[in-house]
Amino acid sequence: MDSQPPAPPSFLPRPIDAPAAASDAGSFARRVFLMPFLPRLWAGAARWRTGQVIAPLIVLTLVLGGLLAVYRSVGLRPELRKWAGAYDASYPAVIIENGEARVENDQVIRAVAGNITILVDPNETVPIEQITTPEYLVVRKHEIIRRQSFRTETTRIADLAPLLGHGPTRIDGNTIRSFDTRWGFLLQVGMMAFLVLFVLIKEAVGCTLYSLAAGGIVLGLRGRHLALGFAACVRVALAASALAIVIHSALSFLGVGPGMCLGLLLWPALITALALWAVVRA
Repeated sequence: MDSQPPAPPSFLPRPIDAPAAASDAGSFARRVFLMPFLPRLWAGAARWRTGQVIAPLIVLTLVLGGLLAVYRSVGLRPELRKWAGAYDASYPAVIIENGEARVENDQVIRAVAGNITILVDPNETVPIEQITTPEYLVVRKHEIIRRQSFRTETTRIADLAPLLGHGPTRIDGNTIRSFDTRWGFLLQVGMMAFLVLFVLIKEAVGCTLYSLAAGGIVLGLRGRHLALGFAACVRVALAASALAIVIHSALSFLGVGPGMCLGLLLWPALITALALWAVVRA
């Protein structure tokens, strides 16, 4: 007769990986708006279901991303009108007709904004070699030359006819105002939608990868001693990442941030530290 292996002693702790009833999760609104600021919710997430951690993070990201999108896009149309006035005050009109570009009174338009130079010079009086910025947009009589990063692209103006139409196209302050009147609202809405989607994807990918890494570190440093499995440690890290999302959104509102390269080190380190602290504290 085959003998069954002895059961482990009942006094040995079993790793918490599969969540229990998760009755301590509280209301959904509490998890959305208070989880970033209550460390006891981070530690409690070890016993929640995965969806009870992820769903509030999604809603929190949508709320903060929506506020950021409104903040960034609300000034778009006033900025367009400002550009229109500045153009009228500083530059002549550009006319595109029959696949050729020209400037009123045969003038040259040259403007530098940051690291990019915009040069409209149909008669080629200014050599490209005189441009000192790393990027530029040069409009010649029959072509547009764009230098970006380490790549240079050339587009024939005649190839833009399907976009501009075959009649003469005039580009001046009134053109910008007309564009704002016709497309300004849709441009605002589209910019809002794009920003919300971008923030949601960025935070979803970032928090997932960072929390997986943080969960593994927390498991090795403290989780096993507290009978926490890998999945439980990841749920704690995900819950703690809510604070990182709030901090990142606040920095975005202020127009500052650690940058992409530094962020790849900062945010995982922050989430790991918060998750480890929550586990030890609990």
